[in-house]
Amino acid sequence: LLPSIGSPDPWWRLLDGWRTTIRGPRLADTLALLFDAPAFRHDFERCPASPNGHHARLGGLLQHTCEVAHLALATAAVTPGADRDLVLAGALLHDIGKVESYRWNGVFELTVPGRTIGHVVLGARMLDRAVARAPHIQCTLHELDLLHHLVLSHHGRLEYGSPVLPLSLEGEILCYADLTSARTASFQEALVNPELFAG
Repeated sequence: LLPSIGSPDPWWRLLDGWRTTIRGPRLADTLALLFDAPAFRHDFERCPASPNGHHARLGGLLQHTCEVAHLALATAAVTPGADRDLVLAGALLHDIGKVESYRWNGVFELTVPGRTIGHVVLGARMLDRAVARAPHIQCTLHELDLLHHLVLSHHGRLEYGSPVLPLSLEGEILCYADLTSARTASFQEALVNPELFAG
């Protein structure tokens, strides 16, 4: 049996609760294109955050996303000039491409697009497709550019898979929130691994 976070319901309550706090209606409507779509929610709550690294379990992506949002919001709250709504939107969207990058039926593995394109660019493409399918425009082109920048820069370095570096305060906050969630989860898993502490 694949490892799992258990019921996704508490994590969805947290994520959906944060969405209701977004003051900008265009930003909230853009997030709703994905997070109100039943098919997307079905996959998002099952997808691992990695095939064999941090949060490598069913629902790991949902858990990791909530951790990143929590860390990013805490940082934005003590950072003058940070746009809280944009930070939150970026945190919720940053890893959506993993839904198309990974398979989790019986084993965690990369898909062909996951190998050849990668989840960062796949996430930007998913956002584009969601906006293009919408019956009316949810956000301005400038706002969409800001969201794309957050998705595309969230790994922080070119050698880590980001096609661009963070060039905004919100991008820098998101990058370090993502790194913190991933590294602390990996550290926690290492601490309880008996093979690493064999006497």
